[in-house]
Amino acid sequence: MRGHDASHYYDRPSGHGANAILIPTSISSRFSLSGHYRRKYWLYGALGMVIILMLLGSMEYTRHHSELEQQRVQISKRLGHSMTQVNDQISQYLNIAQGVGAYWLMHPQLTQQEYGAFTHQLLQNSKVIRHIAASRNQVIEYVYPLKGNEQVIGLNIARLPEQRQALLKAQESHSTVIDGPIALVQGGQALIARHPVFSPDSGQFWGTVSLVLHYDTLLEQALAETRSELRLSIRVDNDAPHSAQIYGTAIPPEQSPITASLAVGDTSWQFSAVPRKGWQSYQPFVLLWLSGLLTVFIWWRLAYTHLLRHQLTDQHRADQYRQAKRFEQMFYQHSAIMLTIDADSGEILSANNSAEAFYGYSESELRSMNIARLNNLPEEEVSRRRKQALTGQVNCFVFPHRLANGDIRNVEIHSSPVHVDDKAILLSIIHDVTERVEQEQKLKLDAKVFDNSQEAIMITDADQCILAINPAFCRITGYHEEEAIGATPTLLNSGRHGPEFYREMYQSLDTYGHWRGEIWNRRKDGTVYPELLSISSVLANDGQVTHYVAVFSDITSQKQSEEKLEQLAHYDLLTGLPNRLLLKSRMQHAIESANRNQAHLAALFLDLDQFKYVNDSMGHASGDILLQEVAQVLSHRIRTSDTLARLGGDEFVVLLEDIHSPEDATTVAADLINALNRPFRLNEHKSAHIGVSIGISLYPEDADSGDQLLAHADAAMYRAKSLGRNTYAFYTQSITRQSQHKQRIYGELKDALEQDQLRLYYQPQVELATGRVTSVEALIRWQHPQQGLLTPNHFIPVAEERGLIHKVTLWVIEAACRQLADWQSQGMEVDIAVNVSPRDFAIDDFYDQVEQLLKQYQVEPKRMHLELTENTLLNQPRQIIETLERFRALGVQLAIDDFGTGYASLAYLRSLPVDKLKIDRSFVNDISAAAHDTTIVRAVIGLSKAFSLTVVAEGVETEIQQDMLRELGCDVGQGYFYNKPLSESDFREWLTQWQQRERG
Repeated sequence: MRGHDASHYYDRPSGHGANAILIPTSISSRFSLSGHYRRKYWLYGALGMVIILMLLGSMEYTRHHSELEQQRVQISKRLGHSMTQVNDQISQYLNIAQGVGAYWLMHPQLTQQEYGAFTHQLLQNSKVIRHIAASRNQVIEYVYPLKGNEQVIGLNIARLPEQRQALLKAQESHSTVIDGPIALVQGGQALIARHPVFSPDSGQFWGTVSLVLHYDTLLEQALAETRSELRLSIRVDNDAPHSAQIYGTAIPPEQSPITASLAVGDTSWQFSAVPRKGWQSYQPFVLLWLSGLLTVFIWWRLAYTHLLRHQLTDQHRADQYRQAKRFEQMFYQHSAIMLTIDADSGEILSANNSAEAFYGYSESELRSMNIARLNNLPEEEVSRRRKQALTGQVNCFVFPHRLANGDIRNVEIHSSPVHVDDKAILLSIIHDVTERVEQEQKLKLDAKVFDNSQEAIMITDADQCILAINPAFCRITGYHEEEAIGATPTLLNSGRHGPEFYREMYQSLDTYGHWRGEIWNRRKDGTVYPELLSISSVLANDGQVTHYVAVFSDITSQKQSEEKLEQLAHYDLLTGLPNRLLLKSRMQHAIESANRNQAHLAALFLDLDQFKYVNDSMGHASGDILLQEVAQVLSHRIRTSDTLARLGGDEFVVLLEDIHSPEDATTVAADLINALNRPFRLNEHKSAHIGVSIGISLYPEDADSGDQLLAHADAAMYRAKSLGRNTYAFYTQSITRQSQHKQRIYGELKDALEQDQLRLYYQPQVELATGRVTSVEALIRWQHPQQGLLTPNHFIPVAEERGLIHKVTLWVIEAACRQLADWQSQGMEVDIAVNVSPRDFAIDDFYDQVEQLLKQYQVEPKRMHLELTENTLLNQPRQIIETLERFRALGVQLAIDDFGTGYASLAYLRSLPVDKLKIDRSFVNDISAAAHDTTIVRAVIGLSKAFSLTVVAEGVETEIQQDMLRELGCDVGQGYFYNKPLSESDFREWLTQWQQRERG
């Protein structure tokens, strides 16, 4: 029939090929007007319906594809987080293997017990590490824990075929190699980290530290966060016979799992993941499809009505012909790229002008091609996609198309099937989406890098408002995305860096566009941690900053490893004290500081008396306990600014910095001798009584260098031993003469107590709010027969050193009680404060002696104030606390003198039975509106009020100081602004004048 002959049934439009746009010839030849027109009419109707449905399908496909892609991106993020957790877990344990290797090199002859003690500290009850073995020349010498692993001691692991290759690789690469899972000699399977150890001197191979990891436990810990969301599968992918599925079950490819690889040693771990609840299924948008169907129904209903109502005329058919011509013109001149394709063969039937311009072929060339020639895909794949479009399964495709010049462009094709006289034709509308595809791929790659980076990434705007963070940021800082977005980086400030630090940081950003360094930040849980931070500026085309990008990593493990190695290198393993190496370093630093500040140093060389007897008779274990006890006692007897070191055996050294006179070293030496002159309990049945001989050398008087200072102190120690042991001696004779001078003062002071040569002077204490004199501080003076009136600094240190201080204290308290009784009889309501020594509390009946004096002179206990230095309370033997509690119960007022010069915290005061604090004069001297000392004084006053303590400020010398102290809330002032210490008669005269002035 003629209807099946395309060459008779269709006209060929001029200017285009024989199969350009198909136009029925019936319009021009006017044959079978109704039938031909009806077919043409229904052809356009079907084409409109196809276009509508094609647009609806394209929208539905795009929507479902976007939702599915979003889900895959989220699963990729969670999988990346899981891999990061696994990698971090393994890296943590590699640091332990390196630490064991360093310790082994430093102690090549260590015992199994010492090895076990060290590794026990590193493991910290880890459930992942099964054991740590150290193999010298690949023969296992040490293992921890030993129990259950005894059979591996002496095992040559290089003879085990399944382990030999990893051992050789670790030795040749000089790096840690992880192997496994492999079967263990003790049974079971595990990962094994091989860390090669080389001699730091010769560089020769020393041995191997093997860390055996229970990978099931490791994976359970690392994957705990994502286990509820993902179904994970992990398989070791290598050529070894022990390749295996190590976590989960294999996920079949038809489930479209997300896959990634993680290099673990010389193996590759293949991770696969799918959502635990499965991929999101297609859910049609019902409202959209109902609207489309309604549109199609209306379209066909109108067409049907129109067909019934109108009988086409010749003019009307001519109009329709012109419309067809216009459609033809629209097809060829439309800006969109259009092709018509034979659905069965794939031959191109027609192409518009835009297609010619885009592909670089003429229409005749295009019509001579099959669509597969343009596609940069296998012909079978093109044919499969064409069939999908024909059946309506898929109507939107993204293909790579090859142009005439050889360029490859990504195009999005919307294809709709049209049937003309039983012939299937695909109308394809084509869009160039190369830039969009490249941008999407770049964004996906950037997102994958951003989400899977092991380093935290934070992006802010120019005003430092956080715009984006990655999962590593959440893992390191503990902040969730919703908590960080919108905040500023000050969210992480630790408070350890001052304004100058951040000023330099932003100056570098402004000048160079980047900054890199170490910084301390704070996690959400409050812990402070170190991180390595890099910040870069992002600039717009005009050079203005638009964003900041910060990348940082937690270096806590690195810092801890450095600290552990520092501890091993510079500290004594038995006592924890600095060793000879660290002592020399600190001594050199102290000498440099002393040279700059024209200060003096002292080195005290201590050698324990009778230690050899304890070590030989009671055993080395008892000797070690004794050394540890001695180290504890000595540590509590020196300042934190000084250094106590153990050189080895029973030899210790104390380095005293910034001393004012040789007597300072004498005081410390005497105190250390006294502290060690007691029995030390070594166990339930054994105790030992030892002494100590101390040699003292001074800088710069006795030495020019640290080595010389230490050598001279050592020589002086032997001189002390020659003097009878349990004493001290100086390196130079002149210092010994000074010691003899102090002995003379001691004898004369004893006579002064018996011959009534001591006097009390009184310095007033004024209530700042009222100006009333509430009390005085009693200060001792010595009316020496030859030297005149001496202040306490001439004789009190000798009294402290030679054990005479308690008699002096009792004389002062008795004189103060006698004076209080006299004032009470005259109606003077003035209290007296007396300084007491820490040695007074070592006297068992000190409390009874004071109570007896109060009763003897009938003095009200509340009128007597006892002042103790802050350092007295820091040591807080129970005897001192109990005695203070008895005094307070009696009614005696208790005060802490020179507060702030020691190391007590105000919170510590809460547990002490005291009533007053005396702020040291050093803080009052520099008090001003902007001074740092003002902040300290304000803090002391504020917290003292919280503990209901009265605050006394010493050293008030100006009216400005008085006014500021009053504004800060200080209760009482004392100092030369009111008057110097006065004799009793001068004080009575001054008090009368003061009271008259205050009343006036």
